[in-house]
Amino acid sequence: LKKLKKVKTIRLSGRASMGNIKGSYDSISRPPAHFRVEITTKEMGKMVQAIAGEEAFIAMMGKKRKLPAALLDRMKLLVWRDPILVLSHAAQKGLRLRPNTDGPWAKDKARVALDVWPAKSKTPVTLVFNKKKYQLVEIHFIDATGAKRSSTLTQHKKVKGLLVPHHIAINSEPPQIIEISGVKLNPKLSDADFIAE
Repeated sequence: LKKLKKVKTIRLSGRASMGNIKGSYDSISRPPAHFRVEITTKEMGKMVQAIAGEEAFIAMMGKKRKLPAALLDRMKLLVWRDPILVLSHAAQKGLRLRPNTDGPWAKDKARVALDVWPAKSKTPVTLVFNKKKYQLVEIHFIDATGAKRSSTLTQHKKVKGLLVPHHIAINSEPPQIIEISGVKLNPKLSDADFIAE
C-alpha cells in the first residue's frame, strides 16, 4: 500500500474490444475526480468518456455531450474502481468494510473477498483476492444502470514494484476486454488533458 499511495496519476495504453468492435485504448486517471478514456475503432472512430472535477462528458462521432450533474457521483465511482488504485482507495480511513462470505468464493480456499463502501455509495464494491499470490483478481460492483457487473483481472506484471493487471475482462453489455501494453505511473497531467475531445 505504501507504493500505491505514492501513485497519483496513471496512463494506460493498449487494445480494447467491445463485442466484435476492436480498437486502440488509452486512459488517464488522477483520483479522486479526473478520468478520461479514449477508444478508437475503424467502425466508430474516436470515442471519449471523461470526468474532470465537476464536469463530465462523452464524445462520439465528432459530437460532444455534457453529462448532467446527477451522473457525476456515478462517474467518480469509475475513478474509485480503477483496477490499479482501488486498493489504495479502499484503505482510506472511515470507509465501511466487511468480509464477504456469500459469493461463489465462499467455499473456494484459493480466494477471499472483501466488501467496501466508497464514500456516498449505498452499495458496496466487492474485491476478490487470490490468497496464495496476494493479487486482486476480481472487482464486483453495481453499474450506473443498476446492473451487477464484474471485472476479472489477470496477467499481473510488476511495474516499478507494483503488480499491475494487463488483461481486464468486464461482463458488461456488450462484453469488454482491455489488453494493456503500456503503463506509466505518475505522468504529468493537467486539467486540460482530461477535457480534450
